[in-house]
Amino acid sequence: MKIEKLKIKEYKHWDLTLHHDQYYLGRCVLWCKRNEVTDLLDMTEEEREEFWLISRKIRGAVRGAFSPDLINYASFSNRTKHLHFHIIPRYKSKVVFGEIIFEDKNFGSSPFPYSTLKVDDALVEKIREILKQNLEKQDL
Repeated sequence: MKIEKLKIKEYKHWDLTLHHDQYYLGRCVLWCKRNEVTDLLDMTEEEREEFWLISRKIRGAVRGAFSPDLINYASFSNRTKHLHFHIIPRYKSKVVFGEIIFEDKNFGSSPFPYSTLKVDDALVEKIREILKQNLEKQDL
């Protein structure tokens, strides 16, 4: 699925997208728009302020949509040399959504290695739409 179809919302300094692999139901990525930055400590003050605002809103949207037990946040830039943050909902128990069973076999530890669960594009789009709607509720 193309990145444009995964976009949830565009902000001044960041783009929020759904991650194409939904091993963890509701997993998102927050991308800095400034291409040359790779290190989180190089964020400008405006980028940092907006990052915190967006992070709180997507946390609320994910909680409202899927009720994860906790959310992990990660910034690596190992493969993609660009500042971005993974928002990874974590679940103690199996979650059924769209007739798919999501099981977080790594709960209580690192989210790696990832599951091999494959979610079709139609369900990915449904997850994106639900998060987009819940994110709009956070703006009210």
